[in-house]
Amino acid sequence: MNDADHISYGTSEKNGTILQIGQEVSSRIGISQYRARRVQWIQKYGKGKYVLPDLPAFHQDTLFLSDKLEGKLAPEDWRALLCSSLIYDEKLRLKRRFGVAATLSGFVLVFLAAYLLSSILLSIWFPRGLPSYSIVGLGVPFIAMLIGGLWLVGAITSPYTRHLIFIADRMTSRELGLGSPLLISLKKIETLGLEQYPFRRGRFAHVPSVADRIQKLSKDSEA
Repeated sequence: MNDADHISYGTSEKNGTILQIGQEVSSRIGISQYRARRVQWIQKYGKGKYVLPDLPAFHQDTLFLSDKLEGKLAPEDWRALLCSSLIYDEKLRLKRRFGVAATLSGFVLVFLAAYLLSSILLSIWFPRGLPSYSIVGLGVPFIAMLIGGLWLVGAITSPYTRHLIFIADRMTSRELGLGSPLLISLKKIETLGLEQYPFRRGRFAHVPSVADRIQKLSKDSEA
């Protein structure tokens, strides 16, 4: 049985309390269409999307929480986490879509630019046509420029998408006064040692790690 098969549906009193807290938070931040009616503790949902311990996910009528945290946090510990995730999902939806559109557009432009530049270079190097024995060389400049371009796109767009989580945390802290509870909940998660997601590390990470969120939130609270 793989990780995605491990599913626990919310039917307990604690899950009901978490749903109620989510409803209260959504009303407070002005989200009228809060549709979560059940809690599902799971590691992945949809097409392989991870439910990260510090980032609750919402889809249709379900609130997805990481199965790694089931029974390890009190319902009230979820208030600030739900608030930040709701802000990220709803309030910052247009900015998230802009980030996705910019990334996809960047990939397309890089592909076209690599093809065009490699064609120009080859026409300069081989004005009479590419020799049949070096046909492999046709793809070398294209692949080199494609890899370099994709690296550049990732280096530009990844910090933007990470920053959106920081914005959600800042709004949770400054506008709703939940900075301290959010920091406490994040530190509890960090203490559990659940940060085992390689895609949350490095220059190209689209989602900041728990430690990054704690560090950024701590700096903002001191400012």
